[in-house]
Amino acid sequence: MRVDARNVVFYYNRKRFPKVADVGIADVVIGGDRATTMSHAAEAGTDEAAKAHARAQLAAGTVGMDIDLTLQPARDPQRLVHVAECTATIHDLTLDVKRSRHPWMYTLLSPVLDRYLRARLEQATADMVAGAVERLDRVVEQAMAQGKAMQEQMHPGATIAAALSSVGGSREE
Repeated sequence: MRVDARNVVFYYNRKRFPKVADVGIADVVIGGDRATTMSHAAEAGTDEAAKAHARAQLAAGTVGMDIDLTLQPARDPQRLVHVAECTATIHDLTLDVKRSRHPWMYTLLSPVLDRYLRARLEQATADMVAGAVERLDRVVEQAMAQGKAMQEQMHPGATIAAALSSVGGSREE
């Protein structure tokens, strides 16, 4: 997965020592894009090793973000699936602060800020994907319950298989 968020407004307010507050505009790019990766290989000139490395990154999926989602059958009879594990891994993160009150702070603290931002984005993405799957599970379960209720109203005591076979008619003629 690749993300390109341009002109993102940010606000930061640290209340503990050292007290720092800042507001500004930044570009956040996760993974770049295929053209960017291949242009880095082209910049290497005739260096075939660099070109091969860029192609291998694209093929292996180490450019951008990976989301690993493990689902299990739910133990609760009201649910279909349970999210056993969801992790996100950001392989390539670029943060470019365009405007800020303290631009020197970002150049000085760039490595620390990148690690912090990467960890927060990975956790937030994993939480959002897991939450979306759980919400989808609830919607599917509600739809199944409504279908069963409609079936009972139309044909009390009948099953879906029996209703479908009666609609199809007999083919033994």
